[in-house]
Amino acid sequence: GLTLGAGFNYVSDRFGDLANSFEVDSYFITSAVIAYESDNWRAAVNFRNLFDVEYIESVANGRGGENFPGEGFTVIGSFSIRF
Repeated sequence: GLTLGAGFNYVSDRFGDLANSFEVDSYFITSAVIAYESDNWRAAVNFRNLFDVEYIESVANGRGGENFPGEGFTVIGSFSIRF
């Protein structure tokens, strides 16, 4: 049968270093899935960061370090067979 799904991920403002000297902005991303399963096989398409939100996922070494942006809109397809 057909499966539809959605998921949400919210990360609030957080401190960027151990000294709590600066904050990194919050973000909210949405994901979705469309899948079909029959007998012993399943096909699915997953959509991550559906609205292509730009966000900072993590920070290395505080202010002087590097910001690591999160992934933009991503589509992942999969197909599986059970034996």
